[in-house]
Amino acid sequence: MYLTKVDAEGVQIWSQNFGDQAAGSMGYAVKTTEDGGYVVAGELTAVAGGDTDFYLAKTDGDGNVEFEKAFGTEGETEAAHAVVSAIDGGYALIGHVGGMSGTARVVKTDPEGAEEWAHSYDELSSDMRPDMQQTTDGGYILVGNRGAGAGDATLVKVSADGETTWTESYDVQLNGTLFMSVRQTPDTGYVVATYRLVVSGNQTVSKMVLIKTAENGTLEWIQDYEEGQIAMGIDALQTADGGYVLTGYYFAASDGVDHSMVIKTGPEGDEVWRTMLGADTTKLHLAFSVQEATDGGYVVAGITTGFDAPGEAAMLAKISQTGDIVWTHAYDGSHRARSYSVERTDDDGYILVGGVWD
Repeated sequence: MYLTKVDAEGVQIWSQNFGDQAAGSMGYAVKTTEDGGYVVAGELTAVAGGDTDFYLAKTDGDGNVEFEKAFGTEGETEAAHAVVSAIDGGYALIGHVGGMSGTARVVKTDPEGAEEWAHSYDELSSDMRPDMQQTTDGGYILVGNRGAGAGDATLVKVSADGETTWTESYDVQLNGTLFMSVRQTPDTGYVVATYRLVVSGNQTVSKMVLIKTAENGTLEWIQDYEEGQIAMGIDALQTADGGYVLTGYYFAASDGVDHSMVIKTGPEGDEVWRTMLGADTTKLHLAFSVQEATDGGYVVAGITTGFDAPGEAAMLAKISQTGDIVWTHAYDGSHRARSYSVERTDDDGYILVGGVWD
């Protein structure tokens, strides 16, 4: 896996590889820490082709590893998909355990990465890659799929020690191994990025979806956005103007290629504008993570075979407040590279995490 630091224009400053690239490792999430460093979550394979474990790494501000930890059970396939830099100085990871019939699990550690507690949540099946965030009350909000295979988008609120407080499911039928996200909003409610399966004639299509709830999980509204034959909402956040930005991708049967999509909405989820990344429809573009920039624009991280990359490369794109593409960058296109998460740093640059294959 890699950790890459770029400046405000997306120009690479440094990149660090860690984990075991030969055996197989992947970084799925990165957060900044109060000491100016970074914490990374992902999956680690001790032996090529073997089982994977939850992976946690803490680095300094230059990407040098301070500690690495693996959490897992022999014989299980496990991977951490999100990480929280907790208010007590420790860290919390959420990921999947087992295959399609498995569950979501949260592991909480102290500041040195030693496990404090772990809980599994049968309410969230492991085929939908779960997400989490710490909430203003010191607990956590979890999101995933209720039921293996087809199921409903589900929020689970847990206390600071991982005990379930409430569970709410929403009539947004899901199916497949995909990302989704949850963020707490300034009104202490939540916004979820996901997708909805819709039957259209003899075809089943999907739409990008935003779900907004109150603090107790009560549904406030659901909005979906139609594009192509298959569309997936992957990440979303509330923006400084009170609206939302949603990113993901869609597949159009007309050209047979996945396209990244960024959708800006108003406070009730009504679409304001949308932007497609990659006008060349022969190239692959997938967006997995979005952050608001200090100038009111947005940065999106993902995968591309475009933007002059010689192969599959990690992507970072800057979008203006009005949806115009400001710049795009592809990183490590000489290998197969993917960027799954981006965070804004204190110097107005960005930190990306993902994986690289030879």
